[in-house]
Amino acid sequence: MKLDGSTKFEECLDSVQAFWSDKTKAGQDWSLFVDAMHDNMDYIFFNFHLSKVVQEKYKCSLVSATKNWETPLISYQPIANEAIANAFGVNEFYHLDTLSNIDNGFQEKLLKIKALLSENELSVKHLIFGDHNHLEQDDRDLLRIAYDHYLRSVLKPTETELNEEFIQVFGECYTFRKIARKIVEKNNIKIAVLGHVEYNPYYFIAEAVLKNGGCVLFHWPLVFGSVRILRTLDDLRVVKSKDFESDYQKFYLSKKSELKSAIDEYSQGLIDRLTKSRSYADFNQFHIEMSKEEFFRSTGIKSPREKTIVLLSHALTDAVHANGPMLFDDFSTWLEETISHFAEHESINVLVKVHPKDLTYVRDSWITYLYDKFKDISNFGIVSKHINNREVAKFCEVGSTVQGTPGYEMLLQGLKTVVAGEARYSRLGITPHCTSTAEYFGELEKACLEPEISETVLEKAIDFAFFENIYTKLNTPFIPGMAQVDINSPKWPSLISCFTNNLLSLDPVYRAISNIDIFDESNPSFLTNPILA
Repeated sequence: MKLDGSTKFEECLDSVQAFWSDKTKAGQDWSLFVDAMHDNMDYIFFNFHLSKVVQEKYKCSLVSATKNWETPLISYQPIANEAIANAFGVNEFYHLDTLSNIDNGFQEKLLKIKALLSENELSVKHLIFGDHNHLEQDDRDLLRIAYDHYLRSVLKPTETELNEEFIQVFGECYTFRKIARKIVEKNNIKIAVLGHVEYNPYYFIAEAVLKNGGCVLFHWPLVFGSVRILRTLDDLRVVKSKDFESDYQKFYLSKKSELKSAIDEYSQGLIDRLTKSRSYADFNQFHIEMSKEEFFRSTGIKSPREKTIVLLSHALTDAVHANGPMLFDDFSTWLEETISHFAEHESINVLVKVHPKDLTYVRDSWITYLYDKFKDISNFGIVSKHINNREVAKFCEVGSTVQGTPGYEMLLQGLKTVVAGEARYSRLGITPHCTSTAEYFGELEKACLEPEISETVLEKAIDFAFFENIYTKLNTPFIPGMAQVDINSPKWPSLISCFTNNLLSLDPVYRAISNIDIFDESNPSFLTNPILA
């Protein structure tokens, strides 16, 4: 059933009524959660339009939330989303953010915030949404803490909860799960209208609603790990995540022949545009070439060994639990236990590569934490945020992530990868499938000894990368940028031949941006292009 308007939506609602009780339908107070966490205005209006249909039919309350995705200061988008929510008569509105990662100086900073508020006669909310220009930079930095304080004030966690669950170096996953539970329980949310559950806030809202005996209406095309717990409205049903099989892998495999056929049919367009538009020399002006010695010196490693494992940390932007189980409790445990396992190894270095978006959210606080904890280990280092992924691929033997996209993105740049969990590309022959931490550590050591990547594995990774773009309809110029990195990879020049027949000309997103020069500094996508990761 395709979702094309309110009539179809009502039919969908009717088809899932069995998933909430007669008591609820008969008048028990309950709410609907409508997703305002996206940054696309059309998407937000669409969500609220559908939710209004539900509200009018079932006389429920509307609850919503927005999220500031990209910037450490409060941007226009959450304010606009709140305005839309108010226009639709939302009863409760929450502001969620990844800025809840507070270091040990929280209490001291909180006192400074209170003093700042007192001096300026501002409430926390005014400080967040008001004019920041009159504030000094140090005080602007405190907005991050103030925002977190506002969130805590709304949810009113106990001091024990703050100490045990909120204040962690890698607290996001736990924080959002806790927040989602509180929001759902407080408002008795029985339906959630979501686009997808790729990011933690979406997933935890969906999880909490399902545990509350409700249902989730999921109207976005197949997106990443989302299919593990939810379906599109073509096949609407409510499922429990623990009972749901790996449909994503099955779907991918069922499309394999179609994918191959499309790859064979469409040829040279992307290659021609990318290779003719700019030369290697032009490309390399955005990239610092380094020697192996310079690379390792920049990491701060004291005594480099022969082989190197790089941990591709993606702590605050990764799709964590939506994909499946992790081999470690959380990102912090993954990093710390892996570093500890290889500490002072006679032949293997262990480095941490920080994802740029992590720095956007938490700056250097958790990097400092890692450094302070492991600085005396002679084979440990941290890769500078200024070093391009191509250098990492050139000088390291194996990379690792928990579940994230670096598992195949870095593979496409010539770096063998091992995943510490169930990723959406697991069991597809792209990376080893590990079922225990012992097996994971063993695969890392094995990959160090055998870092070569077979053409078969590369081909599967390329197929999957294009599959992600075509079948998930990502609204981003992600693939063209990634392809350019791959084509220019000094370690794998043979990748060019793998792109001679490509899927991009099929994709509406690609067609929409096909005339954009991805190296144009005036193009906003340039700033977040994987080339500069």
